[in-house]
Amino acid sequence: LAFLTNLDGLAVENLTFNIVEHITDYTVQQCIYRQIYEEANHVDAYDKMIRQYYADPREIYFLHESDEILRKKNDFVLAQAMAMRDGGYSPENFIYAVVSNICLELIYFHSGFSLFFILAKLHRKMLGACEMIQYIQRDEKSHGILFSDIFLTLFQENRNVFTPRVISNIRNIFETSTELEISWGQHIISE
Repeated sequence: LAFLTNLDGLAVENLTFNIVEHITDYTVQQCIYRQIYEEANHVDAYDKMIRQYYADPREIYFLHESDEILRKKNDFVLAQAMAMRDGGYSPENFIYAVVSNICLELIYFHSGFSLFFILAKLHRKMLGACEMIQYIQRDEKSHGILFSDIFLTLFQENRNVFTPRVISNIRNIFETSTELEISWGQHIISE
């Protein structure tokens, strides 16, 4: 929950400030506006879960300050979300923002949700939270599909931007995201 609640906040920021204004297809823009709304609802759902299960919610919200592995993961995700804001718009930076959003939707969220399903199905714990997570997962899956389609369209329409260096950077974002998620997963289930 400590990571998921931060992720949705970063997703809203990435969508609002880095992506939607650079989408020229009105229907895709509307899908992204809906996604922003859904991500805000997810933050509210995580907040309800955190307040239900933890006596001091601040401990969860600020866990990234005391947990080195979570901090490292948050720092990488935040750097990806802020790259276009800090570096300004360019076709390359836009591609990286889209790729970062795919990582949010299809690596980080998917892995985080898996833990809830394990707790519910194998241990019969947090059943209500798991039900909420199923609704959130439905949304995140559709977001991942949307951004995969956006990425494929960018590739088809802008092949000249996908230089070997850009492709290498994309691969690095996916690989680093995956490595950080594996490290985090091992950390949270280590006991």
